[in-house]
Amino acid sequence: MALDGLFLYKLAEELTAQLQNTRVEKIYQPSKEELVFVMRSRQGAKKLYLNCRADSARAHITAQSFINPPNPPMLCMLLRKKLSSAWLDRIEQSDFERILTFHFTALNDFGDRVPLQMICEIMGRYSNIIFTDETGVIFESVKRVGASKSSVREVLPGKQYVSPPPQDKLSLHCATVDAVIEKVKENNNAMLSKSLLKTLKGISPLRCMELVYEAYAEDKPVYEMCENTAPLKAALEHLCVLLQGEPAPCIVSKEGKAIAFSFADICQYGTLCEKAQYESLSELLDAYYQNRLNTVKRTQSGGELLKLIGSNMDKLSRKLALQKKELADSEDNEKYKLYGELIHANAFALPEHVSRYSLLNYYSGETIEIDADMRLTPAENANRYYKEYRKKQNAKVFISEQIRIGEEQLAYLESVLDILERAESPEEIAALKQELASQGYLKMKAAKREKTPKQLKPLEFVTSGGFSVLVGRNNLSNDTLTFKSAKGNDLWFHTKNVHGSHAVLITRGETVSQEDIIEAAGISAYYSKARESSGVAVDYCRICFVKRQPGGIPGRVFYTDYKTVYVTPDKAEVEKLKR
Repeated sequence: MALDGLFLYKLAEELTAQLQNTRVEKIYQPSKEELVFVMRSRQGAKKLYLNCRADSARAHITAQSFINPPNPPMLCMLLRKKLSSAWLDRIEQSDFERILTFHFTALNDFGDRVPLQMICEIMGRYSNIIFTDETGVIFESVKRVGASKSSVREVLPGKQYVSPPPQDKLSLHCATVDAVIEKVKENNNAMLSKSLLKTLKGISPLRCMELVYEAYAEDKPVYEMCENTAPLKAALEHLCVLLQGEPAPCIVSKEGKAIAFSFADICQYGTLCEKAQYESLSELLDAYYQNRLNTVKRTQSGGELLKLIGSNMDKLSRKLALQKKELADSEDNEKYKLYGELIHANAFALPEHVSRYSLLNYYSGETIEIDADMRLTPAENANRYYKEYRKKQNAKVFISEQIRIGEEQLAYLESVLDILERAESPEEIAALKQELASQGYLKMKAAKREKTPKQLKPLEFVTSGGFSVLVGRNNLSNDTLTFKSAKGNDLWFHTKNVHGSHAVLITRGETVSQEDIIEAAGISAYYSKARESSGVAVDYCRICFVKRQPGGIPGRVFYTDYKTVYVTPDKAEVEKLKR
């Protein structure tokens, strides 16, 4: 992350341009550490979002929606009383400090205009939002800080606001580049990035590494840099130019997870990560923290589901192993039928109260030894073997059916696991929870703790020929897409013998080209367990040849009259076709 003083410097410029001379229309406090101001101007309304949570402190314009408590907290009530209909005059940031001060003009109880201040301190676990009058006397703050918590300054109602103690660092506003380099040299044995961090005010480790990367391509000790300071000087001068120019908001992501952001381009990650550019710094902050929230939710919920699915798969695997062993034991049931027949055929000549019969097997011509119960007559021993034969025969049929059901359940859980591994949002994971609850793998009480999600809409793509391709996002979505949304002449795609989503090419009754079919097959292969493979076999057929598989397991089908194409999934190609 890089919400440092340099980023806030550019953010203050952006907020000033968009919010200066706007009026406070509404104030909300969604949670203890969040405040939302609806600011109104002739151009419309914008939401100013302030957050002082330790891991996500920030201030920016947001497009997100928030759930507000039914009863506003006391701080919210105070702000509504003091700041309703107030005008935002200006936004200040002092010398690259991580503090934004919002200056308002409001009317007091006597109708006089009075200046008020909202101070947003963005300093990690020391972050706070403080409301003061024009002289700096504190009305209230989100976090109260007494003498027991801080010996440096107290943040309490009635106290005078005192700024955090300044750092002994150089500012790019005041110091020259040469002065910065001379101070960097004082930390002779430190790594260059660490020395820059100790020298410059308001700079983050990310931006320090970016300076080092731009200058020398890799971090090095300061003493190695001393003989050649020209590249570092050029990099520092370039940073000064960036601070005076238009921002180029950028987020760096790895495997879909946002890992860093900045007001300017980030090059140090090379091709190892993906970069996304944004129109504004506020839009960047909205996207970054939403991605992080989704990642946390997905990791937590996904971890719970992963454990649940793994546990059920282990149980099924052990159960199937025992059933298959039992089935193997029942394969010799024909010998019990033979023993019963031989004893029954020779019952008139067999002695009673013996432990074994020696009888001729008239099928093979060999004499075999058959165990007998001395307490039973030959006829009763024959019936005993017939009974054992029927028992094992019935067990064979029953166990075979149970094995079939167990293997179907195991295949279903494998398909859910594949969908979970490809899930990209908390909504998809919530939908999977509901699906598992409907199949009895998750208690409904546990599933209802979260708001029941609506049916997820399929992903939509457009081929080069202009035909839509729809892709199911879970097994229930697959069923809806295949058996309700698609029409008889549409083409259905699925990876051959590999778990994956159902994909449907909407033909609209028109003839599709081979290129359209290949693109649809590529999409189908990408949204399957074979997305990292090459030469993936994808079957396709008309939707009318796809039938539900008996048993009621979501997503399970069989199909006929199909053709097969071979494709290699390509993420860039799939993203290009995505609507």
